[in-house]
Amino acid sequence: MPLIELVMKGGYFRRLNRIQELSSTNLNNVFLIQVVDGGLEEYRWLEDTFQINLQPFYHREDIEISSRYSEEHEQLAISIDVPFSGEDNHIQETYFHVIFKDGNIFSFNNMKAFMATHRVYQVKKREISEADSSEELFLILIQHFTDYYADLIQVQTARIKKHVYRIIKKQEYSTSADLDMLMAFGFDNILLKESVLELQQIMLMLRRSKSFSIDMREAMDSELRDLRVLNDHIRYNFERIDDLKENINSKIDLAQNKLIKLLTVITFCLSPPTLIAGIYGMNFSNMPELHWAWGYPFAIVLMLSSVAVPLLYFYKKKWL
Repeated sequence: MPLIELVMKGGYFRRLNRIQELSSTNLNNVFLIQVVDGGLEEYRWLEDTFQINLQPFYHREDIEISSRYSEEHEQLAISIDVPFSGEDNHIQETYFHVIFKDGNIFSFNNMKAFMATHRVYQVKKREISEADSSEELFLILIQHFTDYYADLIQVQTARIKKHVYRIIKKQEYSTSADLDMLMAFGFDNILLKESVLELQQIMLMLRRSKSFSIDMREAMDSELRDLRVLNDHIRYNFERIDDLKENINSKIDLAQNKLIKLLTVITFCLSPPTLIAGIYGMNFSNMPELHWAWGYPFAIVLMLSSVAVPLLYFYKKKWL
């Protein structure tokens, strides 16, 4: 069942059970109509009643920027990929579509986007209720995404720092698992960067639009500066991930070096007794030690000594 919420002039909110309840509402007093998990019934009704074009919304999966931003026939439409933290704590994406036409704002999203941005939306509710115009309310919705991205990036930063602490401070790591985790962090960071860059691109187009006042455009400049700061934080996370990868690779190299040293010591220590055994195993007739009563103990002591001396040497060199 869809969730339908209205923001009315005067700063109060109203929820509807069915979209048709709007027929009994004074539409001139409506600033925002938010539809969550809507269906064709709700979309067709809004298209017929308000003469809005939902084709960009239906084609929101297209990569072209024309499907993300369109301005025609006094209608402005933007479609945003909203990142959110999934059940596995990694970033996933869903949609958020906004239409601005004739002083009315229409937003379409699903429950994933609604719940992901709900906390920030609740914080912004006071500003939303105090909005004097649909233009001001539209700007608040854009700011709502900037604040939401800032929170999500902060959560991602905390997760990366926690992983850094576990690997570097406690010296605990599992090569395969940690490299997979770093790859997942990197992919999450890419999704966040793409979302911020997409919002920047949309903001630049809104900045050039003639549909908004000069004050609105100046406010958008401030949002663009905030988005550039968010890009810096995302870049810092990439640097943390790269440093952590370098740290893990260095530990892998050290472990490999230790293994090579150990194999070298084993090979070097086993070579002399093998040589001794090979010499006395040739069984030439003129080998005095073969007929000597102490020949066997002598050979054993000689072989043990040939192992002990290199071991002592490598121990003093701290190879062992």
